[in-house]
Amino acid sequence: MKIIRKTTGIILSALMLFSGLSLMTTAASALESGDFEYTVKDGKAEITGYRGEDVSELVIPDEIDGFKVTSIGRFFVRLSNIEKVTIPEGVKKIKYWAFSDCKKLSEVNLPESLESIGDGAFYKTGIKKITIPAKVKKLSGNPFSMCGSLMSIKVSADNAVYASKKGVVYSKEFDTLVAYPAGRDDLEFTVSGKVKTIGSSAFLGCKKLKKVTFKKGLKAIKSNAFERAGLKSLNLPSTVNKIGTEAFEGSKLKKVSFKGNSKLVMGARVFADCDSLIKVNLPVTKSCKGLTFEYCDNLKTVKISKKIKTIYKCDFLGCGKLREITVPKTVTKIGDNALGFLYEEDDAYFLGNLTIKGYKNSAAHKYAKKYSIKFKAIG
Repeated sequence: MKIIRKTTGIILSALMLFSGLSLMTTAASALESGDFEYTVKDGKAEITGYRGEDVSELVIPDEIDGFKVTSIGRFFVRLSNIEKVTIPEGVKKIKYWAFSDCKKLSEVNLPESLESIGDGAFYKTGIKKITIPAKVKKLSGNPFSMCGSLMSIKVSADNAVYASKKGVVYSKEFDTLVAYPAGRDDLEFTVSGKVKTIGSSAFLGCKKLKKVTFKKGLKAIKSNAFERAGLKSLNLPSTVNKIGTEAFEGSKLKKVSFKGNSKLVMGARVFADCDSLIKVNLPVTKSCKGLTFEYCDNLKTVKISKKIKTIYKCDFLGCGKLREITVPKTVTKIGDNALGFLYEEDDAYFLGNLTIKGYKNSAAHKYAKKYSIKFKAIG
């Protein structure tokens, strides 16, 4: 059984608190009309909730109590039986998580009036294909992440901001990959050499995808880009200088091997919860938020090059099968609880089975002494 993660718990608690406060604020100011709840701003209505039966088909009104409906609010509806949604012309915004977890939802029309779609708006729905209209100028993250039946995302040829190629969404200049359909059967994908950035959640939940080839010139991989993807191995070009928070969290990676560079900045938990990960070559970085390989339960081998200067806070927290690690003398700083610990109910515990190999009076030696970890001198 997996230990409750302190960091994840804090994050989830914060999100729940924030969402709860937001929803209470919305509920307090919401108006009601039939099965719908709504708010009014500047004479326009935003549909914020649905209180009716768990129907198979939902038609959203274009007008409510005399107010034109121009927006669909966050967490608008979660219905287990809904299969079809009709969104009227006039709606300009669909906010984040609006239809998330409506797992049977397979048919959605996006009106030509639509201008923005929030992150996760159709998360874990059953849609198989979707077309992004011409007026859409903002996609926040990937609105269609974790849609396991989604085979293709098309963009209107008249859209000035986005474009699609072979069912994948890009920026108009094709320098940013925005969204890859999670239901595709392809086992491999090559990122074009034109792509400089892979967007937030772009490949989130692409479980069938086993290999992605990255071309030199790629500069940034944003947060959650490959979270819970089916990737087996990772080799990034040296041009990558930014990897966002939880970019590969929970993926099926077995091996991580890339050199990194002195400009590379990494967010927190980049490879956390990768249960299949067994081997890592630690990359060179400029900075990192830590918790990099948190709770990679089967990680056994870590190689640290002589170019590495820092092992960050909680980098290997909860890696219970990591029994031995060799730390070169070039490492001058090791963050708190970076090696040999797990958190349980807000307290740090030493796993008790780690041996650190390193040089006398080095950062590794001092770390081992500080936490009473077994140390084996190699020079």
